[in-house]
Amino acid sequence: MVTANGAYIHADSYRDPVDITLHDHATDEVVPIEWDWEEWQKELPRRSRIVAELYERFAHWWEGGAPEGELPWEKEWPRLHDAVTRMKQFDELFRQYDAQDDA
Repeated sequence: MVTANGAYIHADSYRDPVDITLHDHATDEVVPIEWDWEEWQKELPRRSRIVAELYERFAHWWEGGAPEGELPWEKEWPRLHDAVTRMKQFDELFRQYDAQDDA
């Protein structure tokens, strides 16, 4: 569960901090999830913070000699295979939408 004060999270459409809460359906308890930007990110405009993080991840990989193999999850960034997966998801979504007209 995410509460943002604008239309899009992390798209500079809000002024206040984003509150993230987790609803445990088994206990019906809502727990706040604490998070914050890194100090270096706080120096940047809000809209650029996540993009800067992706550039930092790529730079770290490149400066490390661009090693082959898997990266740790917290060091990954979107790549071509991610784009292909997303396009397949969109294709399926649009296929289901178009099928509604046929029903």
